[in-house]
Amino acid sequence: MPTHDSDLAPLTPTRHLPRAVRRVVESLIVISGLIGGGIAIGYYAGVQQERQARLEEIARLQESYQTALGALSGKTERSAAKVADAAASVSSAAEAVAEVAGKADSAAATAKTAARTAASAAVTAQSVSAAQEQERRAVNSAVTKANARIQERAQ
Repeated sequence: MPTHDSDLAPLTPTRHLPRAVRRVVESLIVISGLIGGGIAIGYYAGVQQERQARLEEIARLQESYQTALGALSGKTERSAAKVADAAASVSSAAEAVAEVAGKADSAAATAKTAARTAASAAVTAQSVSAAQEQERRAVNSAVTKANARIQERAQ
C-alpha cells in the first residue's frame, strides 16, 4: 500500500504492540532509569570524596612546607645576622689596627686585608641568605604547579 505525502490521503490504522508488552517495556525503562540514576549518584559521591581527600592532602603538604620554610628562613636570618655582626667587629678591629699602625705599611696592609675579608664575609652571608630565599621560592613554585595540576585533573 503506497503512502502519499498529502493531507488528503486516507488515514490508515497503525498497529501497536499489545498492552502487556508495552507495560513491560515501560517498566524496564523506569527500572533502568532508577538503576542508572543510582549508579550516577554513587559515582559522583565517590568522586567528591576522592577530590576532598586530595584537597586535604594538598593543604596538609602546604602547611608542612610553610613550617619547614619558616624554620629555614629563621635560621638563615639569625646566621646572616651573626656573620654580619662578626664582619662588623672584624672591620672595626681592622680600622683600629690601621689607626694604631699609622705610617707603618705592613700594619696598614694587614688591616686592609682584614677589612677586605670582613667585607667578603658580609657579602657571603648575604648571598647565603639570598640562595636560601631562592630555594624557598623554588619550593613554593613547585607546590603551586603541583596544586594546579591536581586541580586540573580533579575537574
